[in-house]
Amino acid sequence: MRKAAISVPSNIAEGIGRNTNNDTLQFLYISRGSLYELETQLYLAEDLTFINTQTREILCDKITLVNKMLSGFITYKSSKKPSMHLALSTNDLITKFSFLCT
Repeated sequence: MRKAAISVPSNIAEGIGRNTNNDTLQFLYISRGSLYELETQLYLAEDLTFINTQTREILCDKITLVNKMLSGFITYKSSKKPSMHLALSTNDLITKFSFLCT
């Protein structure tokens, strides 16, 4: 679960560091895949009684929030004109998603 959670901001950062918009989008999709992986692992952890339902619901709500932000970023990057620049820095984005790793 930690690996999947850490993968989210790591892939966002790597994608932003790429030279092309298509490369960036590819890493954003990988990041979103890690979110779904983490969500699945939370359901499994609940089924195996490693966590309770309340904890799983709280964490899944956070995943849903991050997924909405990430999907918005993907939409932005998909429609982005080459001359436009991202208003947030890489550090800003990583900070927004870092709570997944705690």
